[in-house]
Amino acid sequence: MVAALALGLAALAPASARAQLSALPVYSPVSPASQMPKVFVFADYGHGSGAIAGRRFLGGRVLVTPKGRLFASAGAGQLHFGDPRFGSAPSVAAGAGLALRKLPRFPVALLQAGIGYIAFGDAITGRVHQVDVPIAVAAGIYAPAPLGTVRLWLASRAHLRHVASSAPLPRVRVWKIGFGGAGGASITLRSGLGLQAGYDMLWIDDPVTGGQRFEGAIGLGALWAHGF
Repeated sequence: MVAALALGLAALAPASARAQLSALPVYSPVSPASQMPKVFVFADYGHGSGAIAGRRFLGGRVLVTPKGRLFASAGAGQLHFGDPRFGSAPSVAAGAGLALRKLPRFPVALLQAGIGYIAFGDAITGRVHQVDVPIAVAAGIYAPAPLGTVRLWLASRAHLRHVASSAPLPRVRVWKIGFGGAGGASITLRSGLGLQAGYDMLWIDDPVTGGQRFEGAIGLGALWAHGF
């Protein structure tokens, strides 16, 4: 039974920051303080590596930046485990943050946090629930270009994770803390359409064995921006 639980928990991918969605990198909304509301809509694809190799995510997110330095986001999608025993499961998330003053070498700095949730299994095999709470600091460059706007960013974070399982699996209720980082780039054309890419790394203890595991995620996506 413990081996079965370990197999089930290993099927989970990390819920990643800003809109903490499974197998998706920590995307950071690098942009100067807004003088008008901005809205970003993202279509996302994510692919896991390391302990979550083979996991794929398809979904979307919405980011809203009111006037000033605050921003908020929400997203949802479907995580495909790459294993017919688990199939797929929905994932939901929300996040918020604050743009800080300029750093010496980075025009934009951010504080951001969020929460993501995913569950899989059923009453016969048992359910596994996972909650992820990443808290990140990010810095990046926002540069107008002839065709649009280019953004480059790096982020580091503390990552809290709660895992709980229900019968007939052995009951596990545990909090783990890990540390991670991410980086990425995006380009937004003058039409508001654009592309983005990112890579995420997380080191966190396994909820069953207690040993440290590495979870990686690469993300690709399209975006539409209003007021950028």
